[in-house]
Amino acid sequence: MRIIPVIDLMKGIVVHGQMGERKKYKPIKSVLCHSADPLTVAYAFEDKLQLKELYIADLDAISHHDYSNLKEILKIKQNTLLNLMLDCGIRSMDDILNVISTNIDHIIIATETLSGLSELEIIVDQVNGSKLILSIDTMDNKILASSKEIIQLNPRSIAEYGLELGIQECIVLDLSKVGSERGPNITIAKEIVDNVDISVITGGGIRYIDDIHFLEENGFAGVLIATALHNGNITRNDLLTVNGDKKS
Repeated sequence: MRIIPVIDLMKGIVVHGQMGERKKYKPIKSVLCHSADPLTVAYAFEDKLQLKELYIADLDAISHHDYSNLKEILKIKQNTLLNLMLDCGIRSMDDILNVISTNIDHIIIATETLSGLSELEIIVDQVNGSKLILSIDTMDNKILASSKEIIQLNPRSIAEYGLELGIQECIVLDLSKVGSERGPNITIAKEIVDNVDISVITGGGIRYIDDIHFLEENGFAGVLIATALHNGNITRNDLLTVNGDKKS
């Protein structure tokens, strides 16, 4: 089980994601560091928790097509050894061109912003599938998508389509659970784990280490987590009890 910390980035600072209500997001307060500076937070994940991956949601790019946070993201890439996953609101192949030259390890293609499945096919045709991660975004057990085509599909069929194209990993994210500390919702994600031969990462609602053990037992490859790390509910010692982390 991979533990993947999350940075939600807005106007150059790290904010506390709360149930997808982005207008209410405020700078994080963390037991790991005394700053909402993105590089400082990334250092804390790498040095204090000894984690190796980082998921970055560029909320300005996702919401407004504003790539001004890219300089902060590149500082993390250049100054840490973290393997970066970046969601920057990819809508089409044109958007990929804004980030492909940065050497970010993995680019997230999310249902929330993707313009359609035909565009996904174009992207995979031009970008190695191993560099892409498909994010199936949900809100209250419903697909979150800007595309009328995608919103009518079920999550399992989207995962199957991504796999057919050559994408080897997907994220199933319940935005209504993000920052809530109400426990993970695996209703949709578990169906994909059980029926599609694709690596599945999930996220949203993680409270304590027991939630991570629960996901591990249910076949998930990784978990996205932020709040429980920042408030100290999950510590480095807790993470050492997770199988995948013992090998690091």
